[in-house]
Amino acid sequence: MVRKNKDNTITFPCIICDVDIVSSLPLDEKSNNTNDVLDKLMWNDGGVDKFSLNYGSIHDSNVYAIGICDKCLKKLKKDKKILFLYNYMGYYNDDEKNILDEEFTGLENADTKR
Repeated sequence: MVRKNKDNTITFPCIICDVDIVSSLPLDEKSNNTNDVLDKLMWNDGGVDKFSLNYGSIHDSNVYAIGICDKCLKKLKKDKKILFLYNYMGYYNDDEKNILDEEFTGLENADTKR
């Protein structure tokens, strides 16, 4: 459950393992807008961000907030259940260099699994 803590930080559950992801900084008292919260807060040991589905889903056009802890994200990347695209700051660690090319090259043809 998403909750506001006594110290004015926000706690958000990981969508996979339900561990608490806590904001690094307290929420600005003036901000009641969910978009402000997601855009301005930093998170410890995970992240919370907006997620939306495109046309074709029964949930298309809906925007959700989801949290995922670092441990679960690392496992999803390792199991190739999530695709690393890029680091928007331009920084990459050794595990992420050239991953995009490797992951697209290693993708199986989806039609062969049907």
